[in-house]
Amino acid sequence: METDVVSSLDTSVTASIPQWDTLVQTMAGLYRSDKNDQPVPSVATSYHKSSDGKTYTFNLRHNAKWSNGDTVTAQDFVTAWRKGVSPKAMSGYDYIFSNIKNADQISQGKKAVSSLGVKAVGKYKLVVQLENPEPTFNDKMVIPAFYPQNTRLVKKYGAKYGTAAKYTAFDGAFKVTKWTNTSEKWTAVKNPYYYAKSAVKLQKLNYQVVKDSNTAHQLFQQGSLDDAVVSGTTAQGLQNNKNLYYLYRSGNNFVNLNMAKSAVLANKQLRQALYLESYSAV
Repeated sequence: METDVVSSLDTSVTASIPQWDTLVQTMAGLYRSDKNDQPVPSVATSYHKSSDGKTYTFNLRHNAKWSNGDTVTAQDFVTAWRKGVSPKAMSGYDYIFSNIKNADQISQGKKAVSSLGVKAVGKYKLVVQLENPEPTFNDKMVIPAFYPQNTRLVKKYGAKYGTAAKYTAFDGAFKVTKWTNTSEKWTAVKNPYYYAKSAVKLQKLNYQVVKDSNTAHQLFQQGSLDDAVVSGTTAQGLQNNKNLYYLYRSGNNFVNLNMAKSAVLANKQLRQALYLESYSAV
């Protein structure tokens, strides 16, 4: 079950839980999370960190393939990360690249995307330069924002990349089929080119969008869903249900106010009023 449609599988265009849920099953980054949620190598086989902690060199496996048979290369990571920090990126996740050299200036339109501190050295070596040492840098590599994109298809399809299954390639355990950015049902089938395909036991995943919590519970009871996300009164009524599972997610929420000249929220007193109203509500 997903709570909404996946409007894009291009991580530079959007970022949502349904999108990331799908990408985790269909894409392979430098690292992945193991069963204990610890980062372990995936497309990367090893890495070297410079003595000052600011340069990471990742060695990539030679047998990683895209679902169309193309080889996964270091340039595919460069392509995706440059799109992620571009001023044109709309995902809202450009900040996650912040400590990579020149990322902030690129996002602000002050430098070209080509100046990002990431480069491909041949097909199988990715070099990343950081502004400052970051001990948890490898841990972040499991996040879908750092997944690669097929460079050849990005060039071929441009803005269409990631808008439908036929315009996208996958290097993970499954590949998406029968999906467009308005689909309320889609399927992911086992990817025959996945480097660890022998470890994949499922043949297919069926996704269905269900936005109402009560409907989700009913479909689960009927056996039409293997899992259901419930909330509100539906969740309250299921507190003693043996199937109830608490899934903890971390996150931050904030409101970015438009204070441009002539904008309504440029009025300081109005912003103060909104603050007082939200504070009293809490």
